Amino acid sequence: MKYVLTATTSTDAISAVKNAFDKSFTVINKTTLAECLETFIVKRPEFSLIDISLLKDRENGSYKKTLRKFWEVYPPPHISSSLWLRMR
Repeated sequence: MKYVLTATTSTDAISAVKNAFDKSFTVINKTTLAECLETFIVKRPEFSLIDISLLKDRENGSYKKTLRKFWEVYPPPHISSSLWLRMR
């Protein structure tokens, strides 16, 4: 089974992702970055679409520190299109 992992609280964004992929993909949505990372490790999704607001480090506004957790699971060449801007 092929998975698309999304991390967002936007129901419109979740619907858009579900409509973008055919029936061979199962879309899994998580609302927190911690839940997303846990699912990312277990399910090994083909695509990971993460709301940019969830990635932002509250201390310095950087994304790199947060993304490093994902890079430790999959080396950087294996991560493609993992940043997802809030759809509004």
